[in-house]
Amino acid sequence: EKLTVAAPSYHGAAMRYGVIGMVPLASALGPSVTASVRAGNVRLETAAGVVVEIHPLWLRERCLSDSSVDASTRQPLHGFHEVVDGLLASNATTSATELVVGFTDGHSSSFPLEDILQEWSGFETTPVQSEQYEPPVVQTWNASLRFPPEVTYEQVFQPAGRMKFLSSLLTIGMTVVTGAPTEPGVCSALASNVSTLRPTEWGEVFNVKTVPDAQILDGTGKKAMKDLAYTPQAIGFHVDNPYRDQIPSFQLLHAIEHCTCPDGLGPCPSCSVVNYAVDGWYVAERLREEDPEAFELLTTVPVRFENNGGDGE
Repeated sequence: EKLTVAAPSYHGAAMRYGVIGMVPLASALGPSVTASVRAGNVRLETAAGVVVEIHPLWLRERCLSDSSVDASTRQPLHGFHEVVDGLLASNATTSATELVVGFTDGHSSSFPLEDILQEWSGFETTPVQSEQYEPPVVQTWNASLRFPPEVTYEQVFQPAGRMKFLSSLLTIGMTVVTGAPTEPGVCSALASNVSTLRPTEWGEVFNVKTVPDAQILDGTGKKAMKDLAYTPQAIGFHVDNPYRDQIPSFQLLHAIEHCTCPDGLGPCPSCSVVNYAVDGWYVAERLREEDPEAFELLTTVPVRFENNGGDGE
């Protein structure tokens, strides 16, 4: 069985309005920071002379006061269109740990200084609604990855196992689940436990067989659905379903019934079923290093992805 699931994702609470004069690291400002207002922007300066300016809307969007966000969820109580047009900062002060800003509409906000500085060096990894967020770090790989990360079927239904399963998907791009029952519906159950299924015209599950899917053909009156996966032909390396909007985040493959070799290793004369995986990002990195011209073509020439839905119509 093969099915498509949506990737678990975090939707940040804030859109970036802009920092005027960004610094590469929060620590660059040092322990001593003074604040002032210039032309409505908040100006931070260190004893070493490092200066940054912050747009007032960027700060206001990060205000966590009771009048700005719900205390339990930290979700905003007001749309940004409700903020006074032309909002500016009127005053700003700092202590060892806080930045306090007054705005021209009379509102005052207090911000943890470390959080504000940290967001400059890691905007994508510094959410407003969550206390802590450590995104997985993507790891590219080649043939040196002899054994992909493994987790048992039972473990995926437990918090620690589910975390390992998802972390492997988000960092390496694949995970092997062992010990799954060899019966239909198991793959769907696992997928529903970790994310949301995305049905297609093939249904929630696509059965990879060398014969047409009887459930589609019998008693429905529909034209036979066709796909290369229904034939004994080998299928080369590919990205599945790139013609969809949105492209699938993850796909799960469940081997319910297949041939085996006497020694347990394949392929062999009686069984040529072998699954291979390749890291496309690693290949792209090597291509950029070894053949920049080819990489330029790969990333700039438009490519059209097509699929006729399996029925040719």
